[in-house]
Amino acid sequence: MLLVSAGPVSAQGYGEDDGEEDYGYGEEEEYGYGDEYMDGYGSSSSRGGSTSEILTAMQTQFKSEIDMTDLADLFGPSAGGSVNAGPELLNQARSAYMSGNLPVAMKLYHAHLAAEYDQAQNEIAKLRLSKLLSRPVWNIRFGVSMMVRGDIEEGYNPISANMRTASSGGYGGDDYGYGDEGGGDGFGGEEDYGYGDEEPDYGYGDEYGGGSGMDAYGSGGPGRNQPPPRIVEMLSGTVDARFKEVIGSVSELFAQRFGEHYQAGHFGAALADVTPPPKKENNRGGYGGRRGEEPEPEAQYAITDEFSPNTDYPLWQPGLLFIGEGEHESMLDKAKQAGCDFLFHFDVAIRLEGKKPPRNICRCRLYHVGSGKAFAASGAFDNYEVMASKQRRGRGRQQTEDYDPGTAHINDSLDQLFATIKLKLVTADMPELSEQAAEYRVSKLLSGDPGQVLERLAEIRAYQSRGLLNEDDVAKAYQIIAGNDGLTLLYGSDDAKTKVVQEMINAD
Repeated sequence: MLLVSAGPVSAQGYGEDDGEEDYGYGEEEEYGYGDEYMDGYGSSSSRGGSTSEILTAMQTQFKSEIDMTDLADLFGPSAGGSVNAGPELLNQARSAYMSGNLPVAMKLYHAHLAAEYDQAQNEIAKLRLSKLLSRPVWNIRFGVSMMVRGDIEEGYNPISANMRTASSGGYGGDDYGYGDEGGGDGFGGEEDYGYGDEEPDYGYGDEYGGGSGMDAYGSGGPGRNQPPPRIVEMLSGTVDARFKEVIGSVSELFAQRFGEHYQAGHFGAALADVTPPPKKENNRGGYGGRRGEEPEPEAQYAITDEFSPNTDYPLWQPGLLFIGEGEHESMLDKAKQAGCDFLFHFDVAIRLEGKKPPRNICRCRLYHVGSGKAFAASGAFDNYEVMASKQRRGRGRQQTEDYDPGTAHINDSLDQLFATIKLKLVTADMPELSEQAAEYRVSKLLSGDPGQVLERLAEIRAYQSRGLLNEDDVAKAYQIIAGNDGLTLLYGSDDAKTKVVQEMINAD
């Protein structure tokens, strides 16, 4: 499909009838990338010159924009070769992630690949192919959002161990509100049950200074004269509490199943091994110590004031940025700003039916952010269905000891969503590349998104590691993509490289 040596690979398995809801997308759906990434990979036809010739031509075109006279000041005493004391940028990427700032962590991760090449071979080899995105990835980026519609703004009564199953008026037998009285699944109406202009606060508060945390290094600079380690939540407890309040056990089982794929590297292996430290009995985010003692940082990842959590897009779960609450259209816009490839959107309908407990019906849809199209959905999570199942069980049916009607109902509804995820979103090994494929892809990287400079440089390194680009080709590509900064990342001292990376990240 992408970057192959024997012609374009078809999207095998896509568009087949797998029993999921039909969203109206044909077999050729490629989410807006189309020919930009697909055409000519491995084609035997000439594209008008070798990779080196293309790079030389583009370097000449851009040379007037680059001041070549000031490079010595940037390189310092190590001009002509880098001085590597260790994968500092990779360690910083892990630290940023543990601080709850995935966007900055991924920029630092790509900087590690681009600037610490000799030490980054294991990470460079983790490059995968996303058939759905039609491009190479180190990870697929996900956001999650929610919309609540209904007659109440609290007491949502989701499926959970504490779900209300009776009220003062009782239920009157087996009538749980289905049919005309129930009004369908609660997703078809146009009435606005939103919260208006005021959105709940899901950030980490003023304690961390607010904002996106893109001033990633604090006032002291990376690794310089930093204050003692502090306790930092990698995952937002506020966001987690909100999901549990609104969708209850659905949030826990969804997070569990997403996490199984994420930690296994199915969506890409970049930083997938970074997990929150376990909380200890004192519930202080994994740090022990007596009262008055300085907390001891978690051994694997030291957390300091070097990084700030991303309060605009906090982490709900590893690999899942919380985008906000609202209609899916506005959440897709925010997800695009956050750099997400896909968005899970929970649509929740709350209904009051007489003296019965609130009826909570929820569905999760998965959207491709670039196109705004949904291509997968869960079944409905309906608390009334669980109530009915519990009552049937109480009458002597389904009496298995380990059977829980709520868990079974949620997993049945999640199966539909995760079957599609397994089919379409799990990444594949990168195929062997032809020179034509590398040439075509490099030409795209040279003129790519200005906001993805470090990621583009990292991919250039991937083709170098495969023997498809030589050192001169890489130097030309770095100069074209990033100017003097690119050459500093190639040849500068560790301090010069780190300074450039800091400036790049804080400028975004």
